[in-house]
Amino acid sequence: MRRSWARVVPVAAAVMAALPLGLVAGAPAASATSVQRPAARPADLVLTPDFFTGSFRLHNVNAVGKCIGIDGSGLAGDWTCTTNADQTWHWGTDPILPNTNWDQLINGQSVNGQPVCLGVQGGSDAMGARIVAWPCLGTGHPDQYWNLGQSNFGGFNILNYQALFDPNTPASLIGVAGGSTANGAPIILWSNDGTQNQFWS
Repeated sequence: MRRSWARVVPVAAAVMAALPLGLVAGAPAASATSVQRPAARPADLVLTPDFFTGSFRLHNVNAVGKCIGIDGSGLAGDWTCTTNADQTWHWGTDPILPNTNWDQLINGQSVNGQPVCLGVQGGSDAMGARIVAWPCLGTGHPDQYWNLGQSNFGGFNILNYQALFDPNTPASLIGVAGGSTANGAPIILWSNDGTQNQFWS
């Protein structure tokens, strides 16, 4: 049964009000970008909607033993892999547009029983914008929708819908700031530069 994310949006204000102060700080604002069907996808984009099934971790190709996790303030970082809920993910089942593979990446932890999604801080499409976890807000918030592109490193790019289909910005990917391998290194939005810190498996 497909989820109706429209039902989540009215609940979001109540959820946000009940969030711990640390998680509220720096939360993404409502995105002003309108959702429109793209005319075409880039020819070199290889989509793999069935690659992940069930729950999984997002291992960084550049930093062995590091996975995307969420800290107490809601910021995404590249942390030593654990079995903690903040490092587990699963794909949503309700695409942002019909017959597309742009879906939410939902975290294994929840806030007051509400699902938490990977998103871009402030709904930004700027290079260097922080990647965060925030209550899933539905299809009016394309900064919480993602897709996969195949890499040459045995992993996958995670592509941001909003930036990819905004004609004023290049395709933007999730990567590790500065290519760092340090524990807790920030996860950011960045243009495709071909480096291994932008690939995940």
